[in-house]
Amino acid sequence: MSDIGSERGLVKKKLFASICCRTVKLPVIAEGGLRAPEDAYNAMAVGASAVLVNRSLFCYKDPMLFIEALKSAIKSGRLTFLCNRERKN
Repeated sequence: MSDIGSERGLVKKKLFASICCRTVKLPVIAEGGLRAPEDAYNAMAVGASAVLVNRSLFCYKDPMLFIEALKSAIKSGRLTFLCNRERKN
Protein backbone atom coordinates (compact mmCIF):
# COMPACT_ATOMS: atom_id res chain seq x y z
CA MET A 1 0.00 0.00 0.00
CA SER A 2 1.09 3.58 0.39
CA ASP A 3 1.26 6.04 3.27
CA ILE A 4 -1.93 6.54 5.27
CA GLY A 5 -3.91 9.45 3.86
CA SER A 6 -1.79 9.70 0.71
CA GLU A 7 -4.52 8.34 -1.58
CA ARG A 8 -1.87 6.85 -3.89
CA GLY A 9 -3.32 3.34 -3.99
CA LEU A 10 -1.37 0.11 -4.19
CA VAL A 11 2.14 1.39 -4.96
CA LYS A 12 4.21 -1.81 -4.62
CA LYS A 13 1.84 -4.47 -5.91
CA LYS A 14 4.44 -7.27 -6.18
CA LEU A 15 5.70 -6.70 -2.64
CA PHE A 16 2.16 -6.63 -1.26
CA ALA A 17 1.30 -9.84 -3.15
CA SER A 18 4.37 -11.60 -1.72
CA ILE A 19 3.34 -10.61 1.80
CA CYS A 20 -0.20 -11.90 1.25
CA CYS A 21 0.96 -15.26 -0.15
CA ARG A 22 3.47 -16.31 2.51
CA THR A 23 3.31 -19.92 3.69
CA VAL A 24 2.23 -18.81 7.17
CA LYS A 25 -1.39 -17.86 6.63
CA LEU A 26 -2.12 -14.72 8.56
CA PRO A 27 -4.83 -12.25 7.59
CA VAL A 28 -3.44 -9.24 5.73
CA ILE A 29 -5.53 -6.08 5.87
CA ALA A 30 -4.85 -3.46 3.20
CA GLU A 31 -4.95 0.01 4.72
CA GLY A 32 -3.33 3.24 3.70
CA GLY A 33 -3.67 5.13 0.48
CA LEU A 34 -6.93 3.57 -0.69
CA ARG A 35 -8.84 6.24 -2.57
CA ALA A 36 -11.06 4.43 -5.03
CA PRO A 37 -12.82 1.08 -5.48
CA GLU A 38 -10.14 -0.08 -7.93
CA ASP A 39 -7.54 0.21 -5.17
CA ALA A 40 -9.61 -2.17 -3.04
CA TYR A 41 -10.00 -4.49 -6.03
CA ASN A 42 -6.23 -4.54 -6.63
CA ALA A 43 -5.49 -5.32 -2.98
CA MET A 44 -8.03 -8.14 -2.83
CA ALA A 45 -6.95 -9.56 -6.21
CA VAL A 46 -3.39 -10.13 -4.97
CA GLY A 47 -4.50 -11.80 -1.74
CA ALA A 48 -5.50 -9.29 0.95
CA SER A 49 -7.94 -10.66 3.51
CA ALA A 50 -9.72 -7.32 3.89
CA VAL A 51 -9.42 -3.60 3.21
CA LEU A 52 -9.83 -0.74 5.64
CA VAL A 53 -11.24 2.48 4.24
CA ASN A 54 -11.80 5.68 6.18
CA ARG A 55 -10.93 9.02 4.64
CA SER A 56 -11.93 8.02 1.10
CA LEU A 57 -15.48 7.57 2.27
CA PHE A 58 -15.79 11.30 2.86
CA CYS A 59 -14.28 12.36 -0.48
CA TYR A 60 -17.33 11.47 -2.58
CA LYS A 61 -20.50 13.49 -3.12
CA ASP A 62 -22.54 10.29 -2.80
CA PRO A 63 -20.89 8.11 -0.12
CA MET A 64 -23.55 5.41 -0.47
CA LEU A 65 -22.69 5.00 -4.16
CA PHE A 66 -19.01 4.72 -3.19
CA ILE A 67 -19.87 2.05 -0.62
CA GLU A 68 -21.79 0.01 -3.20
CA ALA A 69 -18.91 0.28 -5.68
CA LEU A 70 -16.45 -0.66 -2.91
CA LYS A 71 -18.46 -3.75 -1.97
CA SER A 72 -18.52 -4.90 -5.59
CA ALA A 73 -14.81 -4.22 -6.03
CA ILE A 74 -13.91 -6.17 -2.88
CA LYS A 75 -16.02 -9.15 -3.92
CA SER A 76 -14.67 -9.09 -7.49
CA GLY A 77 -11.09 -8.82 -6.26
CA ARG A 78 -11.49 -11.76 -3.90
CA LEU A 79 -13.08 -13.89 -6.62
CA THR A 80 -10.24 -12.96 -8.98
CA PHE A 81 -7.69 -14.05 -6.38
CA LEU A 82 -9.45 -17.37 -5.80
CA CYS A 83 -9.81 -18.07 -9.53
CA ASN A 84 -6.16 -17.29 -10.22
CA ARG A 85 -5.08 -19.52 -7.35
CA GLU A 86 -7.07 -22.43 -8.80
CA ARG A 87 -6.03 -21.86 -12.43
CA LYS A 88 -4.69 -24.86 -14.34
CA ASN A 89 -1.25 -24.23 -15.77
